[in-house]
Amino acid sequence: MKAGDEEILRYRTGLREVMFFIKYSKDREKLAEIMNSDRERFENLERRAADVIEAVTGSRMHHEEGEETVNVCKAILDIQQEAYDKGKLEGEQNERTNTLRESARADAAETHANAEKKRADAAERELRRLQEENRRLRVQLSGGN
Repeated sequence: MKAGDEEILRYRTGLREVMFFIKYSKDREKLAEIMNSDRERFENLERRAADVIEAVTGSRMHHEEGEETVNVCKAILDIQQEAYDKGKLEGEQNERTNTLRESARADAAETHANAEKKRADAAERELRRLQEENRRLRVQLSGGN
């Protein structure tokens, strides 16, 4: 434990959990360690103490209206699950966006290739027409039919 933890341990009310939670809210591993070491108290934290934690840390702990205690451990797991689900959804959306983007690029490339082929085919037909016309003119000039 860091310096000052001994002082926090002196508290016998929900203030102890509030102080530890605030102190270690940015250190997930240490917070998990603290919560596991005093699991029963964090699983039955007074509603007012949970409200203070939410206000100070910006955490959004899900709890039922009218509950006198809050299971902070479950609330944290719910927050993590919500974040995981949100991240997964965003990842899936990004994947779909990338797939659509790649499909659009492939379609554009195919369209471009088709247009190039049509131009090449038209140029080839025009070349054959001109060659045939050139051949006829040569025949006419040489006196043949």
